[in-house]
This record gives sequence, C-alpha cells and structure tokens, in this order.
Amino acid sequence: MNSDKQLVRRRFARSFSTYEEAAVVQREIAEKLADAVAGTLPCSRVRRAMEIGIGTGFLSRRLVPAYADAEWFLNDIAEEAFQWLPQNGAVQIHTLAGDAETIAFPKNLQLIASASALQWFHRVPAFFAKAHAALTPGGVLAISTFGEKNFSEIRELLDCGLKYPTLEELKTWARANNFRVCDAREWTVRIFFPSPRAVLRHMKDTGVNAVQSQLWSRGKLADFSERYAKCYADARGNVPLRFHPITLVLEKI
Repeated sequence: MNSDKQLVRRRFARSFSTYEEAAVVQREIAEKLADAVAGTLPCSRVRRAMEIGIGTGFLSRRLVPAYADAEWFLNDIAEEAFQWLPQNGAVQIHTLAGDAETIAFPKNLQLIASASALQWFHRVPAFFAKAHAALTPGGVLAISTFGEKNFSEIRELLDCGLKYPTLEELKTWARANNFRVCDAREWTVRIFFPSPRAVLRHMKDTGVNAVQSQLWSRGKLADFSERYAKCYADARGNVPLRFHPITLVLEKI
C-alpha cells in the first residue's frame, strides 16, 4: 500500500509534541545512522549537505554539529518540523518544505541523509536517481528505512500497512543508480506495551499511523484488543510491537 502524503503530513505535524519522547526506536536508528556517516565521510569533504525528513531533529542534532562548516539544507513535508531546528548561529541553514519526491534538490551536495522517512516514498528507485544527480562524485547518500517485518503484528491482524522493501532490493536499486554500498545493516527489535490500546497510542504519538485514515468504533477497538492480546500477550499481559530498521550508506560512483 502506498502512503497518502497529505495524511502523512497531517499525522506527523500533530505528533511532533509527543514524538520526541515516544520515538525511542527512531532515535536509536538516527544515532546508528549518524555513526555510520561519521565513519564514512570526513567533515573536510562536506561543503553542502541536505537532510530529508528532519522530524524533531534526532539526526540533525548529530550531523549538523559534526559537519558545522557545511551549508545545510533541511527538509520536511510538515513545516512544523522547522521549529525544532538546531540552534547554532554559526551554521548556515536553509529550510526546504515539501515532499522530497517532488521538490527540487540543491545541486553539488556532498551528503544527503534521511532517517526513518524513506518508507513513505512511492518510488524509491527514482529517489535514488534524484539523489545521485544532486550529489558530487564521491558524495554520500545515507538513509534508514524499515524492512518487511516491520509492524508485523499490526499487518497480520488488520491486513494493512506499507509495502516495505528488503535490504537486498534496496542495495539492488542503489547499485542500478550508480551507488557503491559502503555500509548496510538491518536488525529487528520489539518494544512491549501494557495493552493493545497502548500500541495504538504509541503509533499515534509517533505519527506512524498515517497509512490510512480509519475510524475506530468501540466494537472494532475491543475486537482488535482481544485478538492482539490473544495472539501476542506474554505471561504478564504485555504485548509487543516489532520494528525492522534498515540503514544504508552509499557513495556516488
């Protein structure tokens, strides 16, 4: 299923006040991606850089200070994200609001980074081609997204969700667009919640309930909660939600 971009924008805009505290997995992903970038790209090589989907700044707070001499272009589909921009007057920052699949990218970039945004894109191979065109030779595209096991409990119970690519598919698309794979990782992690309703609250608080706009009647919510607990609850009644992060660091050939 493709995402509804306007629904994505609205849901993330509403979740910004709760995202910072609730998005523990996304925070960890941003940290791992930032470390991978630092291990690949010396700061002396970066004069112009772009981050796509800055959210509340998990990745920005690591990368912007690390590449403080660069001219930065920060993007998000929701303009509300720009209130979280790193406060550092010494860094030159430009904001680019809009859908990264449709807006024009700055040219002559040495770094394009994006954490936990690619899963909302409709045409990932085309995005790789667009990023390649915006990068200078040897420039780096560093991304994180999610794999096919992501939110497996929700997908099994509700038969809905995004269509996630595999790591191998992502590497194939990257190589087809003249990128060299410098670093590629995937892992799974489960977070436990006290109830199925708490799972739904977590998804709302992090904006990831933007797959489809559906109303939860009292009966539908009760049925979902009963089935979720029956299938997944542990001995204490806690229920899991599985995440399947993927990170890639790619170099333009």
